[in-house]
Amino acid sequence: MNFSKLKILVIGDVMIDSFIYTESYRMSPEDSSVPVLTPNQKFFTLGGAANVAANLKNLGANVDLVSIIGSDIFGQSFLNMLKVKGISPKKILESNLVKTTLKERVFLNTKQIYRLDYEQNLNDSFSKLIIKQIKKISKDYDSVILSDYNKGVLNKDTISFIIKYFDCPVIVDPKKNDFSIYQNATALTPNLTELEKATSSSLRSNKSIEKVCNSLLHDFNLKFIVLTRGEKGISLISKDGIKHIKAFPIEKPDVTGAGDSVISTLTLTYALDRDEVFATKIANLAGSISVSKTGTSTVSINELLEKAKRNKVKI
Repeated sequence: MNFSKLKILVIGDVMIDSFIYTESYRMSPEDSSVPVLTPNQKFFTLGGAANVAANLKNLGANVDLVSIIGSDIFGQSFLNMLKVKGISPKKILESNLVKTTLKERVFLNTKQIYRLDYEQNLNDSFSKLIIKQIKKISKDYDSVILSDYNKGVLNKDTISFIIKYFDCPVIVDPKKNDFSIYQNATALTPNLTELEKATSSSLRSNKSIEKVCNSLLHDFNLKFIVLTRGEKGISLISKDGIKHIKAFPIEKPDVTGAGDSVISTLTLTYALDRDEVFATKIANLAGSISVSKTGTSTVSINELLEKAKRNKVKI
């Protein structure tokens, strides 16, 4: 499996993920119910659409990334982190009207105790700016990924334009409750909670999942849906029916960023031969590798090959 000749464009909401690990040996003298935390480890990773790009790069593909960040200290840190990963920052827009998103997670020992989000959702006035940036880009891509974290880069106008503009598969990781906004995309990769919210349904059986997904395929002209279901694995719903792929058992899984690894491997494998069944099987492998790691992480081609060999999955 060789992704080195593939060229993928990622468009979506980017952010920095921060992880602070602490210990506590005493309670606060100001409030006896509050522990005093002593930080012992802190690190930053690319998050959101940038983590999708990092996964693609780590898997050997050629990657471009379009998004918008603030002209602030976090924005500069973000650009430096891109360069370290070997991802070009040239297509990233900067604005002093935007605040770069930072998600700061604090752990006491190994348990996450809270998260601070420094963010600003973009209003629709930025749509023209984003579309203008996309128009400057060549259409010569094997696939486009829309990594929607619902922060404003992707809205009705930008999504509709992107899907019409590019003559290649457009795979979407959806976060909006109205899936009609993704009409005419190639595929969606929601998790079960996102699908239930979008369809106002309680999906407790394979039959109910197949029914609502078939409606989405028909109503919004989608080719297929890849539904991530946690410990129940992944389900592929297409015109050929529904196929369930079992999860690999992982002790104490960490789902942070796992969807980014899933959509990255799904997109690359589908771009090779347009086989959604095989692509979903490989995405399931990648997801299991991702959740076995702590925090926002990427999956490498060597990890993928090793996992496939260990579990007798033909690649």
